[in-house]
Amino acid sequence: MPIREDSCLLAFIDLTAAFDLVNREVLWSELTSLKTEPRLLAFIKALYTSTCLRVRYGVNGALTNRICTNKGIRQGCILAPLLFNLYINDLPGLMKLSLAYVP
Repeated sequence: MPIREDSCLLAFIDLTAAFDLVNREVLWSELTSLKTEPRLLAFIKALYTSTCLRVRYGVNGALTNRICTNKGIRQGCILAPLLFNLYINDLPGLMKLSLAYVP
């Protein structure tokens, strides 16, 4: 079904915990396709190598054991919003392609 030029499309996207769900391999691929300078890409990858976290919980502020992750981007990192925007850069085009399947 072709989309008319005067059509208005609306999409609601739930971005809850979006930073936590970023697939880093897809992000690296996207940065590479955008011709990111190799030394900068290596630096960003180094920031996300062996990423571990601990969670503070309870009244006394006890800490969990280390939890190592291989997905997501760091909340609070000054690069995180930019990395996320680059990660979802292709989303509008992908949504337009998926309209062919809307009944």
